[in-house]
Amino acid sequence: MKAFAAVDGGWESQLEAWEREALAGLLLQVTTVLRADDDHPAETSADRALRAEAALAREALLPDASEDPEIAVAISARSRDDLRGLKDSRSRDAVAELLAPSGTGGAVRVPAGAEGAWLGALNDARLLLARRLGIDSPEAAEAIHSLADSMPSGSADPQVRERHAAAILYTMLTWWQESLVSGLLGD
Repeated sequence: MKAFAAVDGGWESQLEAWEREALAGLLLQVTTVLRADDDHPAETSADRALRAEAALAREALLPDASEDPEIAVAISARSRDDLRGLKDSRSRDAVAELLAPSGTGGAVRVPAGAEGAWLGALNDARLLLARRLGIDSPEAAEAIHSLADSMPSGSADPQVRERHAAAILYTMLTWWQESLVSGLLGD
């Protein structure tokens, strides 16, 4: 994974195929969470667990617009569907580019003017991962970055391996997003 670099008409970053696929998969999870339908009854305990996870993830992706419950409900009724559509659209656009990069030599290309949409899509993916990893403070984020930097324990426990992989993905995504911001700011 290379940092974003300015090119004529936008920004480009070279990624390995597995990196593009991992990020695309995460962004597709964002769209799945945004489109999840809670109106149908869950049939199994696994269905109920997935719906509960999706509901918690949606809280991070579609937060209340006010701490006052009445104001939050009023604003939510008018804007939640629009926000859901915006987040879904920008995630799908990013997935399309990740799966079929249009930049020089197969680099991922962010066209000038689309940086905000890309940063929003990447942030939504980070929010989803942060929720799953239990990141709720700067200290928790630092612990996840440390976990990503550690050598895998060789544990046979799939949950341990999955958490380590998610920590690596969170760290990669954070760095990649920061590289785009740095480029925009001229750092």
